[in-house]
Amino acid sequence: MALRSHVLTACIAAATACLIVTAAWAHPQSAEAATVTTIVSTPGKIKRVRVKGDYVAWMEQPDNNSCIKLLRMYRISTSQQRQVGGCQGGDNSSVGATWTAEVKLALQHDGQVFWSRIDGGNITDVNVRASSFAGNKSTSTLYSLSHDTGSNMGVHLSGLDADGTIGVFSVWNRLHLNVFGCMADGDDSDCPVAVGGSLHRINSNLVWGDTGELTSLTVDSGYVQMTRTPGIGLERFGPGLGSLPTLAVGNIAAQAHGDYHAVVLRRPTPSTAVLVAYPDNGGPSVSRSISPTVANEIAFDGARIIFRDGTDIRSWVLGDVSTHHVATAASTPIGLATDGARIVWAENVSGTGRVRTVTLPAINAV
Repeated sequence: MALRSHVLTACIAAATACLIVTAAWAHPQSAEAATVTTIVSTPGKIKRVRVKGDYVAWMEQPDNNSCIKLLRMYRISTSQQRQVGGCQGGDNSSVGATWTAEVKLALQHDGQVFWSRIDGGNITDVNVRASSFAGNKSTSTLYSLSHDTGSNMGVHLSGLDADGTIGVFSVWNRLHLNVFGCMADGDDSDCPVAVGGSLHRINSNLVWGDTGELTSLTVDSGYVQMTRTPGIGLERFGPGLGSLPTLAVGNIAAQAHGDYHAVVLRRPTPSTAVLVAYPDNGGPSVSRSISPTVANEIAFDGARIIFRDGTDIRSWVLGDVSTHHVATAASTPIGLATDGARIVWAENVSGTGRVRTVTLPAINAV
């Protein structure tokens, strides 16, 4: 698909990378023709969901005191569902004792799934685990890290993601600069901390290490993107994990990558929200202002950005003047994800969950 002619004309006339912003963000009444279907219904609430190729994976919390959380997968082409982690079978404890920001889920196109299991107490243990649709609930622990539950001192998991060929995770450290001084008086105000972050490839080695807490991490099309505190932009690694130039863009609330583009949701002020797409070849960026009430969550299929405003799931085709209504969820959508033109999300209604999908008309990547 080509960008609209007036957008191309404006960019060419400027002879530089340009930014096209549609000022009015009111959602129009246009829609992309699509039919919503339910892939699978679950007896428990769904907490996380991912889709890659022929597979869907989700974390489920049944209404059952003996089993807190399950990890299930579904193969779309064969309508098969399997439990691959949780408190029955190969993994004898729950996916995680408590729901925290460190509970992550990632999925590869071949049905390999990665997740983090959290076990609490005085020390919070975080284990990065792996299984697969074909693995018959056989799980393995890839990495283990821990931090003090009370002070948060130690190693934290900040990101976990995968695509067809690569899986990565990120961690950050919080350490006492003067541990003996802190122990002496017990006053945390006298205990400044040093924070360092690092990016690791699953089943491989350290990719990147520096200061700053990693705040978001995505992997798609062989590209790894991350943001960190203090915010210096969108840092990227290309196929083979070679470092790429950092995109100097601020106020990033969410980010994703697809064929040929890095895309972000920016919030320059509390009352503004802007979708921006940056071509990997350094060409002109395109953008559109949207409602500031949208959630800090986006997905990208290579040609359109998917976002949500309450239960309204919407799309923006790069370069279009309007955004489009895609579907209305029965409750707040969970884990909005794309794989090609297929959009998947989960929703919980009356204590039960369901994974829903819609396939939009195919559009060539810009």
